[in-house]
Amino acid sequence: MGHRLRNVPARARQVQLTPLAPRVLILTASVGEGHDLPARTLAAQLRAECPEAEVVTEDALAYMGRFVRLMSAGTATVVFYRFQFLWDVGFWVFARAGWTRRGTQALLLRLGGPGILRLVAQRRPDVIVSVYPNVTEVLGRLRALGLLHVPVLAGITDLAAMYYWASPGWTCT
Repeated sequence: MGHRLRNVPARARQVQLTPLAPRVLILTASVGEGHDLPARTLAAQLRAECPEAEVVTEDALAYMGRFVRLMSAGTATVVFYRFQFLWDVGFWVFARAGWTRRGTQALLLRLGGPGILRLVAQRRPDVIVSVYPNVTEVLGRLRALGLLHVPVLAGITDLAAMYYWASPGWTCT
């Protein structure tokens, strides 16, 4: 390779390429501060660390369809604050039991995947960070299926939901 550079003037060989500012898409869910606060904190940290970065935070539920939004935000809020025992039972049924977990994964992917892909196409990020486990689930499945080629990171905010955070296909945490 060195022989190819012999004919290039020294001045041209010293050209410094300026790296492009990264485009970071942070996906949260409008279900409370447990996800929104980490999203805001991460965005502020990224901007402080790399001021030229384009950091955008989006409510992923707004893109995943009415049913997913209703089940994730509407129903969950009522159950979580008024019927805590149902939250625990529901979490066990949908996250821990194998056959219902697979069904939940398939349903989330089918209902939420197209909207997430449209959002990614609009924003064209270099990397996606999810701070909501159901969104991480969908992103991981889209990557595993080869439908999403952007690196996906998970900002884990709740270790109890590890079954959703640890979804095949995402890049790392």
